Amino acid sequence: MTAGDAKRRWKGPVVPVLTIFNEDLSLDLEGLRANIRYLLDAGAHVGNIVLLVCGAGGDFAVLTTDERKQVA
Repeated sequence: MTAGDAKRRWKGPVVPVLTIFNEDLSLDLEGLRANIRYLLDAGAHVGNIVLLVCGAGGDFAVLTTDERKQVA
């Protein structure tokens, strides 16, 4: 990706996406999908929003590499 490609692709507000966990602290991927689907249905798309995952609330430090990949 060139710098120009990045500028065209990554525009708009940066929206932190919370990592959703179940009561046992496992990832709630269905909850995460539902939140992302809400944003997409509301009009989010490439070029008008940037989604920040695994970093909104310090989640990155407590997730395993595999969990980070699943969230991304």
